[in-house]
Amino acid sequence: MTTAQTGTKRDMDQSGLEQDPTKRPTVPVYVRANLSHKSGKPMKVGDMTTDLMINRTKALIVLMGEATWPDCPPFGTEKKLSAGQSQTVCQVFLIPAGEKPAEVQLWQGFYNDPVRWRVQD
Repeated sequence: MTTAQTGTKRDMDQSGLEQDPTKRPTVPVYVRANLSHKSGKPMKVGDMTTDLMINRTKALIVLMGEATWPDCPPFGTEKKLSAGQSQTVCQVFLIPAGEKPAEVQLWQGFYNDPVRWRVQD
């Protein structure tokens, strides 16, 4: 299951992140996905989420400090899933305020088409 929910300016204001006043304001989009490791060697959850995108935008990475988001707790990126295990994750993407997310994509390498989910708003 994958869902995408657009957050609010208030979410952004309360996140702890500072917006660049010279750039267009952004709002968060919360993408919740259930990742399943089907077979092979154990994989880190963080490696499974790096190819998740929305509107061709990668997930937000906070390099210093922390950001907090309502109903979107951080997940253990170093946690390893063995074959047959699943993990539900929530990732935050920032899009320009006033825009709507169109689709969530999971890239599967250079030779396979991405898996796409249309966002219903």
